[in-house]
Amino acid sequence: MVNAKYILWALLYVALPACSPPDNSRAETTAVASRLIGHEYAVVPFSDTVAEGLACKFAATDDVWKAGVEMSGWTRGLLLCGESVPYLFLAKNIGVTQFAVSGGHPPQPYPRNKILAVQKLPKVSNYGADGDGSGLLELVDSFAGQCDLHGGGGSSFVALVRWNGKATVQGPPGVEAAWGFDVEAARIVPLNPQQVACEPMLME
Repeated sequence: MVNAKYILWALLYVALPACSPPDNSRAETTAVASRLIGHEYAVVPFSDTVAEGLACKFAATDDVWKAGVEMSGWTRGLLLCGESVPYLFLAKNIGVTQFAVSGGHPPQPYPRNKILAVQKLPKVSNYGADGDGSGLLELVDSFAGQCDLHGGGGSSFVALVRWNGKATVQGPPGVEAAWGFDVEAARIVPLNPQQVACEPMLME
């Protein structure tokens, strides 16, 4: 069940039109999510900046899968904003961008994606937490092979997990929350944590 491989891709934001921020009366976290939605970025190696004026960086990204089928043209991942506050995102490919990475090389085409949905998460122990993060939940991605949904794999989702020394956890208090990706509606959707079972990563 456990697969120790993670995909962590470095990304570069290409300056393209962004959404206008909400009015100042709204919460800061809502403003961050609002500015992220609608941002366009190119997938370019060796950089991780999201957008000017936002202290956000890409932490991880992967393809979107549903019942064992890859949802072509869709990407999902994790951003860390401010003091390591994680934001889950769903993005759609909208074309390519010509970009010269470095060294005087001619511009090359890179995929260009647009962020369509964002979900703010609580701070987690495995992404930039202050101190040892022992009191925080762990964010577990379905790609790691640690968690099953509805008793099986093949679909992309993330779960907030507190192991409490157990070999397997299912539903609260072990699995406190989970989210999946609805590409038809371009939304990040909450999942029933009772339907998610997870095992800790075994280090060989």
